[in-house]
Amino acid sequence: MKDKNKKDIKNDSYYKKLTIPNILTVFRMVSSIALFGYIAKFGITSPLLVTLATLGIGATDAVDGYLARNCGMSSQLGSILDPIADKIYNWGLGITLMATGIMPLWPLTIAARDAIVFGVSTYQFKKNGLEMKPTIPAKLKMLFQSLGTISTIAFGFGDSGLSLIAPICMGSAIATVIPEVICIKKKYFSKDKDKQDNNKIEETKTKEEEENSIEPIEKSKTLEYNEPTQNISYDNPKVKKKTLFKKRD
Repeated sequence: MKDKNKKDIKNDSYYKKLTIPNILTVFRMVSSIALFGYIAKFGITSPLLVTLATLGIGATDAVDGYLARNCGMSSQLGSILDPIADKIYNWGLGITLMATGIMPLWPLTIAARDAIVFGVSTYQFKKNGLEMKPTIPAKLKMLFQSLGTISTIAFGFGDSGLSLIAPICMGSAIATVIPEVICIKKKYFSKDKDKQDNNKIEETKTKEEEENSIEPIEKSKTLEYNEPTQNISYDNPKVKKKTLFKKRD
């Protein structure tokens, strides 16, 4: 029986890697590289078709995230592959557009932000064993960066009309760096965070103590109910017995 259970556990861990979100993530990686190669070789021959292809590849990120969170398909492999696929998609597309001259080089300053966040996250993981979760400014940065690259493909990167959307989005992505640094500092490096951790530790200790103290209290209650006390009076007052017949004189 134990061998069968071990085999079942191995099979479960193996098949959990072959979930639909992980397949979509790998598809996003491969299709992104194919799109970069097409743009590098042929350029943007049809802005509409290339834009639709870019949107379709990016939509797989939302789909696999929804399935992983809401359908019980999350896995450790997916948590590793998903951010790698995001970086390949966003930065591969941006670098390809810069290399072909469609986009200028100044949006590369966003890479400094990614390098800083990566360094901070690895430091926190090695020192405290904490896994940094994406903050709201980080999500906004990803949104603005994606909109900037897609609008560059659709309308170009310029200073008038619809071509102005791309530089505005890239500038907004860069502007999220300052609030993100504030959020990371407050969440992972502030004194209040240490106080919260200490309070959590104390709360867990008190809960454990309460749980351990429940059993002896219940035992004492059962003893009290099983052995009720009785009020015994040791004084035996003389009781006059009543008789039916009176004594004759």
